[in-house]
Amino acid sequence: MGTPVPPVEHCDVFDKGALTSYRATTAEWWRWLKTDRHHALWPQIYSMLLEDLTFRSLAAAAEADKESALHSPILARGLIQGYAATQGLSIRRLVDTTKKVISLRRLLIDIRNNLHLLTRENYVSGEGLPFDPDGVMQEYLAGGAAGRFWAPNTGNAAFYPSSLAHTAFDQITGVSPGSRSRTDRIPRRLIDTLESWLKVKEISEVVDWSNMRVAHAADEAAHQGVDFAALTPTMGKIATAQRKIVRTAEAISAYILRGPIHGSLVPVFQYSQFHRFDMVMRDPQAVKIAQERWHELAEERDQWTDGLLRELTAEATP
Repeated sequence: MGTPVPPVEHCDVFDKGALTSYRATTAEWWRWLKTDRHHALWPQIYSMLLEDLTFRSLAAAAEADKESALHSPILARGLIQGYAATQGLSIRRLVDTTKKVISLRRLLIDIRNNLHLLTRENYVSGEGLPFDPDGVMQEYLAGGAAGRFWAPNTGNAAFYPSSLAHTAFDQITGVSPGSRSRTDRIPRRLIDTLESWLKVKEISEVVDWSNMRVAHAADEAAHQGVDFAALTPTMGKIATAQRKIVRTAEAISAYILRGPIHGSLVPVFQYSQFHRFDMVMRDPQAVKIAQERWHELAEERDQWTDGLLRELTAEATP
């Protein structure tokens, strides 16, 4: 169980009403991101990546073994068409702007509409940390704590976590430590940057293809200016779209909401995914190639959040 969050009235925050709203609003955002039973965003992202790696590993095995069962027309057709359809729909759902849906785009809209709640004092002290870490540290040391090895990491004496929270807020707002104010807010330009990541052409092309070929039956005569063949989502387009989605979700979770940073994005299974896969392949070496491809892709995707804060703040600088 986590550390209990102190009541609003015990927090080092001047605007208690804003903190009450902040807690309720960010709890709803976390439900969207993590805990909604059916449509939480991070589970959707994990599933999208898992299905993608599965197909790419199978494709590597098929390329290595031209005589395997994977080249059966019925299997190949099912795998290829299923891959494109599921990836297209996954990406489409995550950037959907329809009202009353859970999506990254809708989450960003809601964050933009509630930026007045994302103040420095709520960000730093909304769960019980002191707002003035330097002053609290001096009091702590003056009380005879200079020889102690551990300093508090929760509560109103936790000066070090408070200092880290201030530094994080400085980074995402561009405010210098000497100019800090309780009313500093996360700037709109930061949300503009995240929205721009979800509007890249690769995402738009995958969504257009999904709308016209999977979700709806588009009439080519009514879309004479559209090159339907060019809309087909290549594996490169899908990977680029996925990476932008991952980085946007991580920026919200880790930096706007101060949640944990992902150490890895691809699930690690407690069993062999390739159990009995050798029964499908004629060449045992193809099984090894598929396994190696999986690990290679997983390692690459686990690095998709590298340099995120640097890119986010650089692009959001006015």
